[in-house]
Amino acid sequence: MMNKWIWLVGILILLTCTGAAAAQDTGGEYYALLFSSNGCGSCGPADMYVFTNLTQQYPELVVVDYELSGHPVNGMVNRKFSELYGVSQSVPHVILGENLTFLGRNAIVTAIAPILDAQRNGTPPASGSLLRFATLDLSSLEGYPKIWRANRVLIFEDGGADAAFLKEVITTPNINTALSGRQYEVISPPPIRVGKQNITFEHAVRVEGWVVQWNSVDMPSDANNSVATPLSVWGAVCAMAAVAAAGMRR
Repeated sequence: MMNKWIWLVGILILLTCTGAAAAQDTGGEYYALLFSSNGCGSCGPADMYVFTNLTQQYPELVVVDYELSGHPVNGMVNRKFSELYGVSQSVPHVILGENLTFLGRNAIVTAIAPILDAQRNGTPPASGSLLRFATLDLSSLEGYPKIWRANRVLIFEDGGADAAFLKEVITTPNINTALSGRQYEVISPPPIRVGKQNITFEHAVRVEGWVVQWNSVDMPSDANNSVATPLSVWGAVCAMAAVAAAGMRR
């Protein structure tokens, strides 16, 4: 009888742990536009902060990255959005929403996180509002963007994938689910130059005109360790540990 109770407790903890693990990743709620250049001295540190710090702390944020030196057409995208939001074309700058623009390394590193913290706590910015990821069509983005979120990056090559698939790739906790049933090519992960440094990942595939890169460690994690294992695995681990502990006490 006691064994039955132990396993029942284990199952309940399994469900609880699975739910808690899933709650760690809120999916893409907001997005920001980042314009920078590898030839700009202050861009590298600002970009590294965004890609390896900001996206780690705020999985609800998706960053659409336009690097100008590698693709001149991205300069046209920069000019378009700078005129639309009334900001300088100088880099680095981040557009988080109407009246929420940040020019230069210091503003990017110091001013964005407090706004996201306040948003989490139910206190939206006094002026302006954050760009909603639900309104963004990734398949119609201009230029050559990189899409960063929670230790994963999606890189435009030729395009062609539909918007729903691209959103699933960047937001799903288990990337294998998104790739299931799709034709893709496993490739050696190309390093991503950020200023004078490189960001590298463990895994990469080329799929429908895009390259997806990720690692194989669940969130929360250190920089560039992506959500690639189903979050339910952590629930199973929690349950097994609890059952083992109960058995030892018995």
